[in-house]
Amino acid sequence: MKRLNAAMLLAVTAVAGVAAEPDREPPGADIEGTYLFADVIRQTTGQNVIPFNPESDAHRAILAKLSEAARNAARAAREAMIDKARANEVGNAVEPLVIQALNAAGLKAARPKTASGRTAAAGYPDVELESDPPCYLELKTFNARTASSSQRTFYYSPSETSKVTREALHLLLAFEMEQLEVSGRTIWAPVRFKITSLHAVAVQLKVEYNQSNRGLYAKEHLLADETLADSAPPPPR
Repeated sequence: MKRLNAAMLLAVTAVAGVAAEPDREPPGADIEGTYLFADVIRQTTGQNVIPFNPESDAHRAILAKLSEAARNAARAAREAMIDKARANEVGNAVEPLVIQALNAAGLKAARPKTASGRTAAAGYPDVELESDPPCYLELKTFNARTASSSQRTFYYSPSETSKVTREALHLLLAFEMEQLEVSGRTIWAPVRFKITSLHAVAVQLKVEYNQSNRGLYAKEHLLADETLADSAPPPPR
């Protein structure tokens, strides 16, 4: 397990006209590795992750209410007959149902705010619970057929406008979704839920170099740019 440090917050910028000797190891590759999520949160936000304690009455009460909310949200999702294209897209439809169920269960739930008080929808975490202790909750949906897949499905990106602003529990609620045929419609229905404590979860850091379409197709890089005269589809025969 590697130690996290500030060098992890790596930004790579291409500088035109500057030649460099090729490196055997790309910049940033030395910090790739596995880290404890609690360490990542502490180093990138300054906030501690409270480990879930099964002996704590307060922690058990949160888990019981969270489980109750999960069951009620799953029931509401089945009644809503969600027919999105993919299981992970179902998450957007399930999220408001979960927030509603959390509040009904006695957990004051809302989208987290940044330190400046701005509500942000994108990024980790999805929900903040005004519980005792406070709790951040990430929501996931996954296809039942890929339940044991090793494909990456959890992401966290450090941000100057982080939604993690205080010491709290960090939990994840995931619904296993299955496609069903109901009244001639193919819908996604939750068949199982899982609740995970993220405190001791190990996460992997992969350095990624990226660029947008604006950068890729900027005039100074183009070698050819041509509109095709015959781009229209051929007429039907």
